[in-house]
Amino acid sequence: MGYLFELNNQDIWSPSKTVAELFLRQSALLTDWTRCDIGFYQNMSDVVEIEMGSLQACLKVAIAQYEISNNISLKMLFHATIIHLIAIYIRCDGDLEALAATDKELTSEAIKLLRHMPK
Repeated sequence: MGYLFELNNQDIWSPSKTVAELFLRQSALLTDWTRCDIGFYQNMSDVVEIEMGSLQACLKVAIAQYEISNNISLKMLFHATIIHLIAIYIRCDGDLEALAATDKELTSEAIKLLRHMPK
């Protein structure tokens, strides 16, 4: 049994329980680092509703902090989480230009990841 990430009752991502729980924990750490709400709300134990406005705002902050950080260990630890968040944002029809990412490798990796993220 896995989790289901939804936007307005539309299936966005259905990772396994292990992947989802790890991702949600990493996302919580990212929100502590950025001090912003990521826009994930668990309605039931295994359903996560996505709020696009919060996701976009938090991603903008996370990407900006990631890009200016000189701490390689910190960047590597948050890299996978940010890539997954961008992939979810893309799947929710988010506007990539609105994220203002100067590191185009982040969006490129997110697009590649989408092929391996089941709906």
